Amino acid sequence: MMEVPVPDLLQMTHPGYRYIQQMRPLDTAEIPTFLDFCRRLTERFEHYGEINITPPDLFSLLGATFETLLEDDNPITFLPASFVIPRLLDEFDELIDNMQKAFSTQPRVRGFYRDVASTLRRAYEYHIIGG
Repeated sequence: MMEVPVPDLLQMTHPGYRYIQQMRPLDTAEIPTFLDFCRRLTERFEHYGEINITPPDLFSLLGATFETLLEDDNPITFLPASFVIPRLLDEFDELIDNMQKAFSTQPRVRGFYRDVASTLRRAYEYHIIGG
């Protein structure tokens, strides 16, 4: 069994890691960095678990959709993006739920993963739906 270094698993050196502890909505300029953090976090989970669980193109679609919703007021592009992002966020939540299941005896890691999903959802609610 492979020894899993927690700092690498949780991507503690990535700039997006610090957003988890801030407990505030991300600034719009922070969202791309946070999405990159989420992508790398799932990549490291998959590496150490020797599995692939991330839906294809999830992070590229999330990035493009957030960008459209934050920077584009054209109804032809904005409205479709506004309908697809809740589904993408649900896919991300499901991905995180699956990652949490691997750490049933480690509440710190489970809580961290939950906080990652909450941070992304909070950014959506704050910037897109005005929560």
